[in-house]
Amino acid sequence: IKRKSVIPGVTITQFVEELPDGCSAPDFERRPIPLTIQEGKTATFKAVVKGSPMPEVRWARAKGELGDADKYKMTYDRGINEHTLQVIKADPDDADSYRCFATNEYGEAMCAAVLIIIEVGFKKKAKKPTMEQDVGKSDPQDFRKMLKKRAPPPVQKQEKAVDEKVWELLMNADKKDYEKICLDHGITDFRWMLKKLQEMKKEQQDQQQQYVKEVIKLRHVEVNPEEGASFEVEMDLKNPNSKIYIYKDGELIQYSFDSGRKHYLRQLGKKYSFHVNDLEDSDAGIYKMTVEDVTIFTTELELMMIPVNFSSKLKELYCKEWDNAVFECTLTQPFPKVMWLFKGQPLTDSNKYEMSVSPDGLTHRLVVKEVRPVDKGGYTILAGIRSSSAWLNVEIEGDGDLSLRKRRKLGEEAGEENKGLQSGQVDYTDKENLRNLQKESSGADQDGLRAGEGDDLYGRGKGGKGGSGVGRGKGGKGGSGDLDGKGMGGIGGQDGPSGSNKDGRKGLQDSPLSGLRGSGKDDGSQWGASAGDGKDSLAGLHGAGKGEQSGLQDGLDGSGKDASRGLHGSLGGSGANQGGLNDREGLSGKDGSGASGQGKGSRDTNLKSRLGSGSGINEADGGDKYGKDGSDALAGGEGKMLGDRSGDRMTAGHGKGSSYGGQASGQDGLAGAGLQDGTDFGDAGLGGKGSSQRGQRTLHLISEPACRVSSGLADVQAGKGQAAEFCCMLTDDKEEGTWFKNGAKLISSQEGLTIRKEGSVHKLVIDCVQDTDSGKYRFEVMGLKCEAELYVEDPPAVDQDLLKKLAKEPLVVKAGHTVAVKVPFEGRQPIRASWYKDGDELVEDSRIRLEKAGNYARLSISKCSRKDSGDLKLKLKNESGVIEANMKITVLDKPLPPQGPVEVLENSATQISIKWKPPRDDGGRPVQHYTVEKQQVGRNTWLKVGEVNKGITTFTTDKVEHGKKYIFKIQAVSSEGISEPLKSDEVMAGTKAFPGAPDPPRIADTSSKSISLTWVAPQNTGGSRLVGYLVEKRKKGSSMWMEVNKELIPERKFTVTDVMEGLQYEFRVTAVNTSGPGEPSSPSEAVFAREPMKPPGQVKGLKLSDSSYTSISLQWGKPDSEEGGEVEGYFVEVRSGKEINWRQCNISPIRATNYTINDLEAMELYFLRVIAINDGGLGKPRELGTYVLAMPPPVRPRFTLDSGWKRYMTVKAGSSIRVNIPFQASPTPEVFWLKDNISLSKRATITNSEGISQLLIPSSERIDSGMYTIVLKSYFGQESFSFEIRVTDIPRPPGPIRLDENVPKTVTVSWDASPDEKHDDRLHYLVMKRDTDNMSWHMVTDLIFNNKYTVANIIPGHKYYFRVMAKNDMGVSDASETQEPWIIFREKDKFTMREPHYRKVDQSQAPRILVGLKPHVVLSGCDCCMSCAVRGSPKPQVTWYHNNKDVTEDPAYWSSDISGVCSLVICCVTSKDSGEYKVIAQNPLGKAVSSSRLIVTG
Repeated sequence: IKRKSVIPGVTITQFVEELPDGCSAPDFERRPIPLTIQEGKTATFKAVVKGSPMPEVRWARAKGELGDADKYKMTYDRGINEHTLQVIKADPDDADSYRCFATNEYGEAMCAAVLIIIEVGFKKKAKKPTMEQDVGKSDPQDFRKMLKKRAPPPVQKQEKAVDEKVWELLMNADKKDYEKICLDHGITDFRWMLKKLQEMKKEQQDQQQQYVKEVIKLRHVEVNPEEGASFEVEMDLKNPNSKIYIYKDGELIQYSFDSGRKHYLRQLGKKYSFHVNDLEDSDAGIYKMTVEDVTIFTTELELMMIPVNFSSKLKELYCKEWDNAVFECTLTQPFPKVMWLFKGQPLTDSNKYEMSVSPDGLTHRLVVKEVRPVDKGGYTILAGIRSSSAWLNVEIEGDGDLSLRKRRKLGEEAGEENKGLQSGQVDYTDKENLRNLQKESSGADQDGLRAGEGDDLYGRGKGGKGGSGVGRGKGGKGGSGDLDGKGMGGIGGQDGPSGSNKDGRKGLQDSPLSGLRGSGKDDGSQWGASAGDGKDSLAGLHGAGKGEQSGLQDGLDGSGKDASRGLHGSLGGSGANQGGLNDREGLSGKDGSGASGQGKGSRDTNLKSRLGSGSGINEADGGDKYGKDGSDALAGGEGKMLGDRSGDRMTAGHGKGSSYGGQASGQDGLAGAGLQDGTDFGDAGLGGKGSSQRGQRTLHLISEPACRVSSGLADVQAGKGQAAEFCCMLTDDKEEGTWFKNGAKLISSQEGLTIRKEGSVHKLVIDCVQDTDSGKYRFEVMGLKCEAELYVEDPPAVDQDLLKKLAKEPLVVKAGHTVAVKVPFEGRQPIRASWYKDGDELVEDSRIRLEKAGNYARLSISKCSRKDSGDLKLKLKNESGVIEANMKITVLDKPLPPQGPVEVLENSATQISIKWKPPRDDGGRPVQHYTVEKQQVGRNTWLKVGEVNKGITTFTTDKVEHGKKYIFKIQAVSSEGISEPLKSDEVMAGTKAFPGAPDPPRIADTSSKSISLTWVAPQNTGGSRLVGYLVEKRKKGSSMWMEVNKELIPERKFTVTDVMEGLQYEFRVTAVNTSGPGEPSSPSEAVFAREPMKPPGQVKGLKLSDSSYTSISLQWGKPDSEEGGEVEGYFVEVRSGKEINWRQCNISPIRATNYTINDLEAMELYFLRVIAINDGGLGKPRELGTYVLAMPPPVRPRFTLDSGWKRYMTVKAGSSIRVNIPFQASPTPEVFWLKDNISLSKRATITNSEGISQLLIPSSERIDSGMYTIVLKSYFGQESFSFEIRVTDIPRPPGPIRLDENVPKTVTVSWDASPDEKHDDRLHYLVMKRDTDNMSWHMVTDLIFNNKYTVANIIPGHKYYFRVMAKNDMGVSDASETQEPWIIFREKDKFTMREPHYRKVDQSQAPRILVGLKPHVVLSGCDCCMSCAVRGSPKPQVTWYHNNKDVTEDPAYWSSDISGVCSLVICCVTSKDSGEYKVIAQNPLGKAVSSSRLIVTG
């Protein structure tokens, strides 16, 4: 059976038709959400399921298995009931649909979540075939098929699915918390979320500006264990009196300004802090602060933030050494991560410490195993910010006890032959009973009964084969037995040999008394005297002592090798009246008759030990099985143990044996060996002529139980002044008990106290309970105790007559006065008084005063108004109960004005009729009548024109003049006064106001003889009532209208019978009021006067013609005329995949055979159909064969950038980077941005819209420089585009400048690099110089990428300054300048030297210009340097000319010839220096000429 779930996407299959009560099929409280993660990350799916019984959860994937435990980890957190699947280091192969199944015996729930993996670096895959060519060639029908086969991309519009509260959280959350909030509430489209969030923030800021100047600081919820939870807003309000509201999960919180209340608001300057005291689970939720109606701050108090409390704390423990100590506490709610500490150090699960928690997650337990003195100290449990501590005290026992416990421990660990002995503690009552039993058994050897030091007898080994007899005769060979089921043993004869104990090794394993161990090697008995010589000993616990000694003393130590641990009771006596107990007659006949018995368990309440199962059957030696003289053997039958398992205490035994024996010749005897059909042991059998009184007494001590409590005391809660009763029921109605209160004994003579005993029921009755009677009450009987507490309840009480009076008689007060109510009460303090009005708690303000004294509560409301009327309630509460006093408050005031506007029913020349509505509030008293006054426009006086009764809201007056304008005033009158007036607009008497035009009439029915019409009344009636309608008709195509009716039609329908069959008619309607007819309506649709025609058939060839993200276009052909009537139009209907109903796209029929449906949801699937229509009705719809996706035809992703788009950008540091990349693709592709082939930093914001993607970095830094790549990826291909962004800034200046003359008449300028050089590979340097004679700087060189430059053309004797500046794409840095000028001194004496003589080589050649002069354009005032290269031998003489004038010797010019480089320097050029410059190099072999022009500008 398929069933819907409230969680979308969950499928539930129910296995049975009807579910049993309290059971349910599985369902999801929170389903896994789809994930999109980067390759290499861990994907985590979480689910919370519910159902009864609790369902089992399993995970699966669609295309693979989850068997790899290292790859897929499935966990379950019991504390929060959350199932988790983790995909470790996800790779592209893990992209799949993961399914979660929750199953129990009644059904199965399933949901799926998709995992999408973003591949790092976009690994190349096989190229997908594109459909670009096919799309261009395919016709629309093929395109539709293609759309059908293609699945829509995983783009989900989540706008409808996101709760408004989630947006409020995101609005005020830190950006680092966005991802957590989105994952918690199922938002996967982060880009869409960020875009919408930005829009909402801007809208909220605009709204906040109405009331708030500035929001300075916001602090989210913080939890303090002592002070509760609080959040804070620091804001500057425009109006300090603006109201502040606090909401929790959309509900308004009634807060106070008193810090003692549950919710209160504290203001300190501009800081507003809201506090929640006494945190509970119900306080978790989303809190919102608003100023007036504008949201300021939203924050969330999560459930995990609320501190957990301890309903039961740790308690101090006292524990004996080597025992286990158990600490236990209970929490008020599950807390998954608790920590145990010992002396401040954390504890972990180990052999020493065992930690556990209950299935409901509330109870936590710590077990400290085998405590030692070093374990003494404080233990603490931490649960969040709460803790509980308790002390462990270790009791160190005496040396003997300690050595025994140590030996026992060593024995268990060593695994000796004495197996099965468990550690325990014997009840001290058992020890005393065993000691008493020992004393009452007298004889020659009293080694017997001594209480064991062990706790319980565990084990069920075989019993020893023999025990010593009682008296002088040797013990008979007793039956074997064990401590879980004990044969009572045989009656020994005189000459029977003693049994051996070699088979008694496996005892005490399952018995409740441990620690009793035999250790002897030879014959003997644990209980009784030495073998064959005892007189009065009782044979019972069967083991062998050392040698021939008997007793329990050594058996208790458990150190023997052949210890027998079975219990074999053998009662023996002496023959022929000898050796009886206390010199009395023996228990058996002359020669002794053997008897044996078996049983399976009984509980001896005196010994407080339980006997398990076993047997004790054997025959006695020294006589026949049935006695020598033929006396019958007496054997008990089989017994049964009542209990569910070994080790439990039993309350009663049950057996089938008989206690009656046969008769020996001349000897009567009874021997009871088994258990009676009843409870506990049967009576011990007696044989022979006499019996031992002491022996009887001993057996009675063992067999009969003590008095027990069958029904104990229970806690009692009683109201003050009522009766209280404690009741205790015993199993024995003869026992008397004692009552105690808080340790003091109670007697029946005390006043108000009654102690009764009714059989086995004991009662304590307190007639009139008072506060002093509360406390602990105890009942004791025979050492048994049971306790209970009496809780005296004293809830608040109010006099019943007063309650009835308050409920019956309302508090009546006039508006503006003060109302006060005082309610006295009684009850135990403290009592909290709360006042409520209409369900909302009242808090003190400027008008409301709340007062509470010891015995009364008072409410006072000053300056009452009508809004104070309503239901009033006083709630009194203390620890014992709650009482409420209900009352009503009525505030009387004059009525509100009648409701308008005043409607003019008629305004003729002789009368005016008006209408109004009753007042919204009558002021608490009924309206008696209305007064109507009028005022003529232009006058100041009001004239009363009449009164109307309270039930009438219309008025007509004839006291008007034609053409005059009037204003009317209406007032409501009650016993409390007259209301404010309601005034009308100006009304003119006698003005004709015609009604408006009705809507076009609608054709209701047609036939060959008549046409039926209907219409609606016009909205404008002209200020008077409508008296009827006129109907007109015309033939289609004619302009002449003809009246249809001569008399007015009072109704809004009419049937026109004056028609001719086959003609087409149009109709119109005119409304008529008292002033006359108004405007006619528009014509109706043209209709034929003929019988109803047949509807048209189905349209033909319906197909898809075009589609986009918001529209779909259809085409079709007309239906065949044979299938129906002629088509008059078409209706197009659409239905989305999420809807079940069809929606009509066009309001009126269309005649065209194509239509475009707009305003569709992108990528949504739609079903389409077309219906033809005519006068006969709608035809049969024609539906498109398949669904259509709202998307354009597929287009492979491509970029649509302009040809001038630059791939290199330079941005100044600190500026914003905004890059828009247009693209074209269908469907919308996935867009990825990378920087240097890795993902962008969080500082970058990517915004994608249709056809464009934007990269935005608000404030750029140098680290943002790099190669940026945008990648478009869709089903039809992938495209990428890269560009470089360089973020730089104006460089800082270079370091100090150094000057050196490495080459004569030159200077080498060097400097330290700018600090920005290492960050900017496009940084270079600019060198400038300045002559001391000229204050302007001139550039020497540019584009220097190293840190030095040699400057030539230095004129000797001139002083120069140099500066260096760093330069890049952003600009030029500040200059670094020399502090001292640089100068090359002129040579005073020519240096001469004696040249060596060599054989000369003729190198003569004519002068030749190697590098000619170049044109120069120089600013006025700057220096100009012209140079050329000349070669010749002998060295040519160089002459410079300006406009053919020799300037070589002109002092305004400076020329030089260095190594063939001839230079002419013109200092501070002017316009006169413009012109042609020529250089002539001449030697005897010839000359060379070069010329150029100088242009001086500025």
